[in-house]
Amino acid sequence: MTAILYLISIPIIIYITNLSVVKFKILKKFFFKYDIPHTGSFILSISLLFVLKDNLSFNFFYFILLIIAVLIAQKKFINSKIFNFFIKFTFLSILVIFFELDGYIQTLNITSVRISYLDFFLKFEFFSYFFVIVFIITNIYGTKKIDNLNGLSIGYIFVLTLVAFLISPDSFKNKFSIIISDNQILFYLITTFFLTIFSMFNKIRVGESGLFLSGTVLPIFAILMYKHTINISPFFILLMFWYPIFELIFSFINKIYFKFNSNLAERENFHDLLNFYLKKRFKSELLAKNFTIILINLFNLLMIYIGSLNLFFPKILVLLLFLNVNSYLISYLILIRFRLKN
Repeated sequence: MTAILYLISIPIIIYITNLSVVKFKILKKFFFKYDIPHTGSFILSISLLFVLKDNLSFNFFYFILLIIAVLIAQKKFINSKIFNFFIKFTFLSILVIFFELDGYIQTLNITSVRISYLDFFLKFEFFSYFFVIVFIITNIYGTKKIDNLNGLSIGYIFVLTLVAFLISPDSFKNKFSIIISDNQILFYLITTFFLTIFSMFNKIRVGESGLFLSGTVLPIFAILMYKHTINISPFFILLMFWYPIFELIFSFINKIYFKFNSNLAERENFHDLLNFYLKKRFKSELLAKNFTIILINLFNLLMIYIGSLNLFFPKILVLLLFLNVNSYLISYLILIRFRLKN
């Protein structure tokens, strides 16, 4: 019954929000850009408040700071990318270091990932927090990186939420199941599903603030699941967020390489290349974009779901990561050759 209520109410809320901006011009100058309503961040933030409602008394202030940090760091206010990054990094660090859940203090630092040479450094408190901050901010910028294809980022967030729902926190019967319930995940799942569909047809766009919040909250919950579940492999957490993080790192490597060896544009990321290939095949930008989103997210859904069935088997998870990276690199080489010939 709850699912039916969500399925009916959420698309209506999205439609009314867009109608208010487009037709009635309520805050149109803030939410309407490039002929697309940028109301996705507002809707996503409201749904996150519902998910976090049981644990907001202390952290609400810090999440508000995160939103302010994103708004201040927009290019229209600050042109320096370094200062932009510094603001986000600072406020994210405050959230991670002073994070607290209702009823008890729950630190977000990671003291062990069961890899000896990393664990040596994680014994030191500074590195245990710094490791988490770098992980989260890399995911944030990776999520933003793939968002130049409208619908890909929010689609990937939908994939992660779907796997989280299938895992079912209620079944863990530990502190993690108290932190978040299946019902809260269901609400967020249906919200991200409809935002993905609307985004794919360019009826809405999730802006930077929404992606920043989701890119922060999802890793935090993944870390809490890892800390509260005995023997869960850290490789599953890496598997969940591998794609945006790898896109960002690979893009950075490409940027350095192409700077000295080619005139290829920086935008030639994997999803851009796949979109270009499909555009040549379908002769339709919308169809190519949507097939790109579906193919990438279906592949990741399959791999992450298989990983969720093997939470306690690191060898299988490492194999899945190996398959993901190799599939990415082989596909990239094929697509870049196609791009150079066309």
